[in-house]
Amino acid sequence: TRPAPADDGSTRKRPSPPPEFQALLDEVLRGVLERRGTCLSVLSNRAAILCAAWSPDGRHLATGDMAGRVHLWKLQSPGAKPTLIQEDTTGSAPGVTALVWAARGNHLACCGNDGGVQVMTVDKMEAHLLRPPYKAGTRDPWGLQLSPDGELLLGPYGNDGAGQGDTARHAAVLGVAREARVPVGDPGPAQSPRCAEVLDAAWAPGGERFATAGLDEVGVWRVTRREPRYTVTRQETFPVEGVRTVAWHPREPALAAGGAKGVVVFRGSGAELKQQHLETPDAVDHLAWSPDGQWLAAASTGTVRLWHADSGLLSNVLHVKDPSPGGLTWNPRRRGVLATWSGNLAQVWDVESGRVLATLTGHAGSIHQVVWRPDGMRLVTVSSDATARIWDDRRGGPERRGTWEEMEQVLMKVASPIPRQDYPLEFPLKPGAPDTAWAFYSPTDPSLAAIPDASSRSLCLWKGHDLRTAPSARGHGLAAAWSPNGRQVAVQDGPRTFSLWTDSGELKARGKEVDGDLMRWVWDPESRFLGLVLRDQPGPWFWDLTSEAPTRSPGKERGALKDLAWNPSGLRLATACDDGWARIYDVRSGCTLDTLLWSLRLVFPARRIAWSPDGQFLATGDAGGLVGIWDSRGYDLVACPQEHKGPIQHLVWNRSGSCLFTANESGRGLLWRQGSSDGRWVISAVLETEPTALRWATFSHDERWLLAMEADGAGIRRHPAEFEALVAQVASRRVPRRVREEGAPPRPAMPEPAMAAHPPDAGEADPGSWWRGYPSGSSPSTESHHVQ
Repeated sequence: TRPAPADDGSTRKRPSPPPEFQALLDEVLRGVLERRGTCLSVLSNRAAILCAAWSPDGRHLATGDMAGRVHLWKLQSPGAKPTLIQEDTTGSAPGVTALVWAARGNHLACCGNDGGVQVMTVDKMEAHLLRPPYKAGTRDPWGLQLSPDGELLLGPYGNDGAGQGDTARHAAVLGVAREARVPVGDPGPAQSPRCAEVLDAAWAPGGERFATAGLDEVGVWRVTRREPRYTVTRQETFPVEGVRTVAWHPREPALAAGGAKGVVVFRGSGAELKQQHLETPDAVDHLAWSPDGQWLAAASTGTVRLWHADSGLLSNVLHVKDPSPGGLTWNPRRRGVLATWSGNLAQVWDVESGRVLATLTGHAGSIHQVVWRPDGMRLVTVSSDATARIWDDRRGGPERRGTWEEMEQVLMKVASPIPRQDYPLEFPLKPGAPDTAWAFYSPTDPSLAAIPDASSRSLCLWKGHDLRTAPSARGHGLAAAWSPNGRQVAVQDGPRTFSLWTDSGELKARGKEVDGDLMRWVWDPESRFLGLVLRDQPGPWFWDLTSEAPTRSPGKERGALKDLAWNPSGLRLATACDDGWARIYDVRSGCTLDTLLWSLRLVFPARRIAWSPDGQFLATGDAGGLVGIWDSRGYDLVACPQEHKGPIQHLVWNRSGSCLFTANESGRGLLWRQGSSDGRWVISAVLETEPTALRWATFSHDERWLLAMEADGAGIRRHPAEFEALVAQVASRRVPRRVREEGAPPRPAMPEPAMAAHPPDAGEADPGSWWRGYPSGSSPSTESHHVQ
């Protein structure tokens, strides 16, 4: 609690909030700080939850735990206790490993670690046992599969027909509505079948056939339904080395098998059999066709590969965070949406773009299964931490994505009207088009835009805001940078040339050539010099507007220069070098690196550098993804956690210098905020849902929101940037509710979020500028631009 003034002028501590309020605040802060999907419900249990199944209407959820119990949760009644099926009736001790819920007859089947299978009828949250459980199973069962019509099960089988001491996994066809059990195997002596080894099994779409993955072979079996019994006969056998999993195409007679050397797809049969080999660097552990049959997904060590079903061409490779995949499952309704899980983390992907739509975190133990609701609008994760969490994966990531015109209307509703001079300074003429030209607005005249034309190598100065009426231009690969005083604009003509124009359209210098490819350029605060970063050049180059000549001032750099930035006073210049050092020079004399003041050692080669607007802090980003925040009064490192993965591409300060946005090349971003009491820098939000490469990022004029432009200009993303905005955003959603089984132990205490201890002061909205839209994120007087 923070001190509060008393009536007599002294200070006293505010009383601690009640436990109920603190629990609610913890949930809100968890959502704020994690921001990864929205957890709608947390169902607490006594033992680790191993599996789950949704009811056909999606209103109920069944969970199976390590203690051999099945719980039925009524999700439409918050806080209602679940219905418990006692241990002695499940026949599934010491644990329920698989659950399936059939729409026909509302039958629920469960399988235990002892191989026993129980079938129940669920009516009004009450489960009625149809018969004694199917016993005589095998230890470590492979799973449970329901036929498409819901009449038959593929389940574990053992003892009967298996040789004495046989510990291999076997399968049997089991009846659902009526009792029947037929082992899967070939006829043996005395009508006793030789059971086939089964590691995985899958039904064909018609329900008349199924496939099994066994010892280096795939078997295809036919089920003949003749009252009052069923028969199972082998149709075909395909050799597949190290086969672990099988999956049928949902619409075509195609069977995929995942093994030690990749995936094999079988089409046709007999003489017309065709095989297609899809190679992977590691063995395939999980395999699944998309519901529309367009993609085939295979999970192996650290990756999920996707192929087009028709052509067999590799479509995408998804890199999961844990090298050991737990599984994958397609959304039944939303096209191209795939969920994967490993460790205590689950991710939802858009397979076409490879973007992460949501990252679901919060489990303290490993996730055992992820199951989509039948309508595809929710999903549940079950974990060894004895909880099941129900998620809305569509609420993570940016608050909104859209065009600037749409974003402007949103911002005008949540904040005061935006002055024209506070607009972002860079917009595409044709959003999303690969050859679009960009309009670069003057920092002093918000209606004046410079539009470079690649076809004529010229510059068009245009006044206006409706870019639909702007003159057509082809500007792919070209860029421009206005001087801070708005009187000159530098335009890139080619890889090694640039021109200088005035704000009246007068050409001051054309086609000035430098000794290397132009990578970045930065104006000094007084608009006298243009600092240049050239490819593979060890030091900075300068263009003096007075002498109109490029000069090179050698410094202490021993590698390629990657970035540079003037401090707001223009008296110091900071450089980021590939040799792993950031250096600060005294540049009082102009274009000469007179004196090396400080050298800051980074862990990896430096990539980006940016001063805070008041010059107190210096931010650095390196190739290893580490962000450093340095206090310029002694250049002490005040913050440097290892959070990013990949080289840092963007460092953007807000106007007050109290918040920093950092992002890597893939667009994964972090929001850093300085505590109001002790000045400690902490990460207030992780922005990684739907990551995409960014062209620029900037804070809104009231500093409550962060806007990020996608690299191709197709859209702008809006993220809450101010603490109160974050809390308001999460609190306005459905707060996760906890449903705890009676007698369940309390959950372990959640570590206190850093922002909860030191929330920043709200303060008044202080109109700022949009200079932060430039990729380098330097101060208003150190306007910089990244040349494409």
